[in-house]
Parts: sequence; structure tokens; C-alpha cells
Amino acid sequence: MAEAVSLIKDSIITLRSEEEFQHIVVETDSSTKEHGLKDLQVPRQTKPSKRLSGPAEVFQARTAEEYYRNEFYAVIDTAINGLNSRFNQDDIMQMHILEKCLEGEISDGIACYPEVDTQLLKKV
Repeated sequence: MAEAVSLIKDSIITLRSEEEFQHIVVETDSSTKEHGLKDLQVPRQTKPSKRLSGPAEVFQARTAEEYYRNEFYAVIDTAINGLNSRFNQDDIMQMHILEKCLEGEISDGIACYPEVDTQLLKKV
């Protein structure tokens, strides 16, 4: 299971590049032209209140590509962080140690299970 999560995470990380984003933009542009759809536009953006933003200038995307670049990286980062938070927990790590035990790699991590005789497993 850990290997599968690692492979998925690695493939998502490879998507996090400017080249991949540009590829998606080109594919989207060609698909919209092919199907007779409108080009991508910047969604209507509202300014946050001064109480939240303070005196700083609020970022407003000027082009659709600029807007969707931020969204693209946010989605990729959320996916990577979600995988990290779900599969790097103590219980998952303990399950990984047990999985390795079943594959024949005995470690000290299974010492917390008194019903498992590690010495006997090491002999086998």
C-alpha cells in the first residue's frame, strides 16, 4: 500500500510544473475551439473588505491563464498534502511495519504486539 501511495504522490508531483500547466492550457484552448465553446475567462472577482486585507493591494488575476495557474497549483498542493496527511499517520506507519513483517522483513516495530514472537519469526 505504501508503494502505491508513493507512486501516486510521485505522479502528482510530476504534474506540478509550468510545462504541464502550459500543456493543459494548450489542450483546453484547442478543445474549446474544436467544440465551438467560448474561450476561458477570468471569473468575476470581488475585493475582500479592508478589515481582512488591510492597506495592501489585493491580487487580481488579469488573464484567465494567470487565474487558472493559481488554481492549478492549489489543487496539486492540496492533493499532495491530503495524501501526506492520510498516509503518514502513526497507525498507517504501524500497518506498514506489519505489512513488511508479512513480507518477511522483521523489525523492532512489532515489539508492541506481545502476542507476536519476533524471535520465532526471525528464525523462519
